[in-house]
Amino acid sequence: MNCGDIHALLRAGEAPQGEAADEHLRGCEACAELVDDEAALARALGDEDEPATAEMDSILTTVREAVALEVGPRAAMRSLSTPVRLALSLAALVGVAAFVAIASPRGDLATMPKLRLLAAMTLYTGLAFASMQVALRPLSKPAGASRLGRLLVVAGLATAVGFALAPVAAGESLTKTGMMFGPMVVACFGFGSMFALPLLVLGWALDRGGYLVGSRLLLAGAAAGLAGNLFLELHCDIQLPAHLLMGHTTVVVALLGAGLGLSLIGRDR
Repeated sequence: MNCGDIHALLRAGEAPQGEAADEHLRGCEACAELVDDEAALARALGDEDEPATAEMDSILTTVREAVALEVGPRAAMRSLSTPVRLALSLAALVGVAAFVAIASPRGDLATMPKLRLLAAMTLYTGLAFASMQVALRPLSKPAGASRLGRLLVVAGLATAVGFALAPVAAGESLTKTGMMFGPMVVACFGFGSMFALPLLVLGWALDRGGYLVGSRLLLAGAAAGLAGNLFLELHCDIQLPAHLLMGHTTVVVALLGAGLGLSLIGRDR
């Protein structure tokens, strides 16, 4: 007979008896302590286990109830692995960008400096995907990733402002002023927001984490806003700084606000 046999008997409420039990107890002080005084110590330890067991049952019940609520398309999307969720977000970003480039390309592609356009596309795409990558990180990742998220938000805003303040005059873009300034600002803001908002909705659908101010959905908003500026870079040939600031950069600000709003609303199960 060994320690496991003694423990099994005590858990079953039986006293170890017999020559084999006595022999083991003579050589094992720990088991002898458990059996001594009519197994008083063993009973006390067993009593201490009951509250812990009850608490564990309560926790398991709560978890089961939460899992039972995870139904529907959004629950299915949140259950996808992180690589698959990231692949979906990247595919959506690239797919919409390709659609805009083909269906509604900017009118000055022949004279637009290709290096500048390539730089804008690379920065907007890279920052948008990096923001989504941090936003969709697994729940096991440390909260310290939020520091990187804040840096990405700042970098995204700085990039949009930088391109707005350092435009490249191409074609007839500088002549689109006067009475058309306001309508064109509104048109570009609407265009960028219209194509970027679905990416924020996708980020919301793929998100697993709790919604806290300044958390994952704010990053998803930043990613969508940067994507909106990418789409406008492929579509709009106006190079006036005022137009770019008011019609393009504001898309990032608006989508950041939308992400913050979703984070304040809380999870809709």
